[in-house]
Amino acid sequence: MREGWKRIRLQNVCDRVTVGHVGKTSAYYCEDGVKFLRTQNVGKNGLKLNDVRFITPEFHRSLKKSQLAAGDVLISRVVTDDMRCAIVPPGLEPANCANIILLRPGSDHNSRYLYHLVNSPYAQRYLLDRRVGSAQQVVNTKVLKDWEIPVPSRGEQEKIVERRETWVALGRPHLFDLGMTQGSHFGLIRYLNSLGPDADGDLELRSLADRWIRWRRRGVIFWLLGPFLMLLDLYFFGSQRL
Repeated sequence: MREGWKRIRLQNVCDRVTVGHVGKTSAYYCEDGVKFLRTQNVGKNGLKLNDVRFITPEFHRSLKKSQLAAGDVLISRVVTDDMRCAIVPPGLEPANCANIILLRPGSDHNSRYLYHLVNSPYAQRYLLDRRVGSAQQVVNTKVLKDWEIPVPSRGEQEKIVERRETWVALGRPHLFDLGMTQGSHFGLIRYLNSLGPDADGDLELRSLADRWIRWRRRGVIFWLLGPFLMLLDLYFFGSQRL
């Protein structure tokens, strides 16, 4: 495994991994109260608050374990073909949730790193393959808690987040996600962790991936030569399929 990185169970990375309120709530709905997020409020690209419900402040106070805070990572508990994930933004509180999985990262961990990790093709495949239920399939919370994730230093987490969000800003997140499965940068998380503790001979590949992405990010070159660079990306990293 890459030097300085660890494999840690998600429940040990987070201060809280829990499911929001499950039970009857309609009796506590009101016109203007505390925001009450449900599975449908967790979208593919963040929270969807256009149809958010409100509950009474008294009911909110009684649901302590599902009270939300800025930086919490929310996962839709009910799933179909993908797992939807979002981050609670500052200023949303007070808020509560129902039938949503709530992850509250510890102080040493970056919420956005965890968000991008859950959204990665690797995590989607891993967790969707372990969903449970027949009529309505849900994320297996125990599997989620026991999931061993790659945890780099806080500084490296922030670099990974910055790189992924650079691609989003350029309108090319699919190229970054391609890299996750083809072997470039963030996708190396799974690849490097599969090598074992004695795999020291892969430094050249890591360095190449880092240099390649830094060069790709030069805006003008990227926009002019985007298709050509994508072909080169496949040429260099296609052999490192995960």
